[in-house]
Amino acid sequence: MAIRASSRRLPSGDAGAAVVDFVLVGSLLTVLFNDLALFETIREITGCQEIQCFTGRIYRMNPGTDHYDAWHDDLGGHRLVAMSLNLAEEPHQGGVLQIRDRGTRQILAEVDNTTYGDAIIFDLSPELQHRVTSVVGAVPRTAFAGWFRSYPSIRQLFTGDHSFADEHGH
Repeated sequence: MAIRASSRRLPSGDAGAAVVDFVLVGSLLTVLFNDLALFETIREITGCQEIQCFTGRIYRMNPGTDHYDAWHDDLGGHRLVAMSLNLAEEPHQGGVLQIRDRGTRQILAEVDNTTYGDAIIFDLSPELQHRVTSVVGAVPRTAFAGWFRSYPSIRQLFTGDHSFADEHGH
């Protein structure tokens, strides 16, 4: 099954249609990524055993807008491992994921994910920071990005039942 993010307008010409498409596709991808077999694969790759759920969102970086990420770490919200899935059907230029050592500021990795359907996963750590560089050229960068998290559980994520959390101080 191919899942494609679309920014086309609905027949009504509603200007908010692109946002609705991204929200719906993002919600579907979030459901699909909350898969126990996928969690086990991510645990094997990263050694991170605490994964309980995945949350994500679709975003677009347009070229020529000086849209870029500042250096950050994504820590907080019980996030353990980050993931970015390329949804752009055409290769974009720029939009490179850079990972650096927080202390030395030395860039440790640069990943140019321009192939539709390819994903990047990376551990989150207080010692590391990352960012995505500006997109150049004519093609925007569209991605589904999110985090494998230690909390809440899948059940709590989809039912909103956080009574366990209240009892245990989460």
